[in-house]
Amino acid sequence: MNRIILFLLFAILFSGNVFSQSEQGKSGNSKFTFKGNFFGDYFLKAGGDSTGGRLQYDPYVKDFNAFAFRRANIGFNYKFNRNFDSWFSLSYDGPDTLPDGNIGVYIRDAVVRWTDVLPKTSMMLGIMPVPAYAFTSEKWWSYRSVEKTIMDQRGIVSSRDMGFMVAGVFDNQNDFGYYAMIGNGSGNKIESNKYKKVYLTLFGNFMEKNILVSLYSDYLSSGGNKSKTTLNNFVGYKNKFLNIGVENFFQIQSNFNTSASATSSDVVPYGLSIFIHQNIIDEDLVMNYFLRYDYVNDDINNKNTGFHQSFMTAGLDISPAENVHIMPNIWLNAFTPKPMQTKKYTTDVVPRITFWYEYN
Repeated sequence: MNRIILFLLFAILFSGNVFSQSEQGKSGNSKFTFKGNFFGDYFLKAGGDSTGGRLQYDPYVKDFNAFAFRRANIGFNYKFNRNFDSWFSLSYDGPDTLPDGNIGVYIRDAVVRWTDVLPKTSMMLGIMPVPAYAFTSEKWWSYRSVEKTIMDQRGIVSSRDMGFMVAGVFDNQNDFGYYAMIGNGSGNKIESNKYKKVYLTLFGNFMEKNILVSLYSDYLSSGGNKSKTTLNNFVGYKNKFLNIGVENFFQIQSNFNTSASATSSDVVPYGLSIFIHQNIIDEDLVMNYFLRYDYVNDDINNKNTGFHQSFMTAGLDISPAENVHIMPNIWLNAFTPKPMQTKKYTTDVVPRITFWYEYN
């Protein structure tokens, strides 16, 4: 039954795209835009064990290897008129599976947008990207096919939520603006409590949009005396060939430390991410290199137990055709124990050949 439903959805999407292309020739204005992107790897877990944290390769034992999709996403945009449009997408994000072990597909996006409801203002309702990093650091990093940005990777803020967003700019050049959202705080999952999460991002572009600065905060009550408050900032610089970004965050998890020996009832994870990627242009082939380093401390309030973690990735992005990418790279996550930490985790080392293609 699940396969029949998926087939019907894909058929509707495909027929809508064909219809829009045929009508475009008549009216010059297509209502449908069909989009998709896919990425995965051949990987080998060359170092590490299966006792580490919660990143994507932690569950695998040393020497495990596989061909694996990490995302298969398909969807469409539909434009109702000049002021209203919507987008919908289905996605598989590895390792999401059904109870029988087959690939599991879920609704990734389902949102309608009303533009110019007020001057320079848009409103959105549905399942959508949250303003934590989707419009700032993730775009600047631009290698989601290699790895999530730091807050997404570490589970600090989910990439999606069901809710209502208002977005706008303050000036005619669209250099300064904001994203404000209220959502369930449960990601793509069904809401399970009465508490709502509020998000706010302020951003500014400088030097003809070559520099971006953003400030982000969110708040979610968990009931009783528990809550989470996240603070984040991002600074990015780019030109025609080069992208550089620096991002950091900390999150105050109030009253989440219930250990009798805890010196503070709050857990405060902190992270810093630095990345660079640069174009190398050949006559017949477009090639980039990318480098990234992240530092993460799961609790800066606790100086004795736990780990300092260092994540690193580096590789080449070879594009033999437009929107087709082959990327040999290395993925590494190292653990440095704090003074009284008795557990020892081995550094995860994963060489990969990543493939990424998209169409629209």
